[in-house]
Amino acid sequence: MKPGLRLALAAAAGGLQTLSFAPVGAWWLQPFTLAVLWWLAATSTGLRAAALVGFAFGLTHFLTGFWWVYVSMHTFGEMPAALAGFATVALAAYMALYPALTAFVTRWLGQPRGLSAPAPTRWSPIVFACAWFLTEFLGRGVFLTGFPWLAAGYAHTDGVFTGWATVLGVYGTGFVIALLAGFIGLERVTSNRRDWRGMLVLVICAVVGILARPQATQTAASPDKLPALSVRLLQGNVPQSMKFEQSTIIRAAEEYISATRANPADLIVLPETAFATTPENFSEAYALLAQAARDTGSTVLVGAPIFVGQTPYNAVIGYGPGGERLPLAYSKQHLVPFGEFVPLGFQWFVDAMKMPLGNFGRGTSDQQPFVVKGVKVMPNVCYEDVFGNELRDEAARADVLLNVSNLAWFGSSWAMPQHLQIARMRSIELGRPSLRATNTGVTAAIDLTGRVLSELPLNTQGSLDTTLRVEKRDTLYLQVGDWPLLALTLLLLALRFRERRQQPPPAVAKRGAEDVEFRDAA
Repeated sequence: MKPGLRLALAAAAGGLQTLSFAPVGAWWLQPFTLAVLWWLAATSTGLRAAALVGFAFGLTHFLTGFWWVYVSMHTFGEMPAALAGFATVALAAYMALYPALTAFVTRWLGQPRGLSAPAPTRWSPIVFACAWFLTEFLGRGVFLTGFPWLAAGYAHTDGVFTGWATVLGVYGTGFVIALLAGFIGLERVTSNRRDWRGMLVLVICAVVGILARPQATQTAASPDKLPALSVRLLQGNVPQSMKFEQSTIIRAAEEYISATRANPADLIVLPETAFATTPENFSEAYALLAQAARDTGSTVLVGAPIFVGQTPYNAVIGYGPGGERLPLAYSKQHLVPFGEFVPLGFQWFVDAMKMPLGNFGRGTSDQQPFVVKGVKVMPNVCYEDVFGNELRDEAARADVLLNVSNLAWFGSSWAMPQHLQIARMRSIELGRPSLRATNTGVTAAIDLTGRVLSELPLNTQGSLDTTLRVEKRDTLYLQVGDWPLLALTLLLLALRFRERRQQPPPAVAKRGAEDVEFRDAA
């Protein structure tokens, strides 16, 4: 196959990979798109060619997956279209380096030493899965504060592989799918048409995924089952282009306070920066919110910017049923680059956007949940819930996860259903129900199985009144996290590296015992 055609095929597979996620949700497509990536990498003529197909795959995947960052920069940030477009492509290109690295390592360690022609071994799918996990977890999830949006495992909030998230987390689910994809691809190049490995891996992955999937009925008789909460989640639908205008702030406050007074509930939640200013700068509105909490006998939580000393925080504050300001506040820990802190050397880029951005303080990792009628509610703000490995300790201290967000920055794009899918994965992965209060969507209640119990339509003003059955289950992932799989993948790659290094170069006429025979991959 000609190099240009291989790159085009990789790019097409990357674009199709995006369809496995919300809002399309074709989860079954992902093993095949990754199988194409494995096949192109493993049968490349060299390491550079393998890296290029990985880059092409990643570039189209991430461009089609989060093109909506352009909307926030250009439409709402008023950044020049050319600069916003360049920044969007640059972000996708950076993210594409990780599939490129995966493809490079697969081609390097996946075949015998000293053999220049493509000859993937039985190790190749294992190397592919290990490299995929490491680049997602350590690369996209941790390096430079991380941005694991569209990590492969998020596609599997539905389908036969969902249960893996309770065992290995979202990154581990991606490992399983990549392993399966590698063996599917290996069957494509092996000459033994009766090779059963791919089918066996598929059956095992599906059976474990189905059996491990959480069921709400499993906890119905649990001794630590907590009472149900009546909840109201408010969605103000405040236009982002007007959110920081004084008249809009006043009108939004009036509407939120009116919705808070409408009916009593155990817990009422307003979204991130609902009033768009601090309690000190808008004391009348916050006082009326406290009075509404007292009049309805409700606990009211609201996303608000606050100051501690001279340091601003993006926070969640609360008022008790008696109208008192709760002493506890949650301050956001994982800040958004360019939005809540300015990376070194990028002040010029932030200045190109007409947004009220700044350098916020980071909350500590030992913050405690709010307690509402004996139920421990642990907040997180905006895209903090993308980092499941960081929420593990918080989830262990909580009965319910609460996300407050404002995704109005991204218009009516795919960012909203993708973020809802991420919240669903957190519930599956950590065994906790989730609540979401957002400005424009998706405001929703989710049970511990990841099932959406109720939600409000996008871009509408309204209140979501629901009764949340507070069930929880400590999943294996909640207890052990990513570290066992991290150790295993590093060990497997080290063993393969050592074995390959000690292996003599195979003779041209006789391949090593571990090799399989291949058809012409072209």
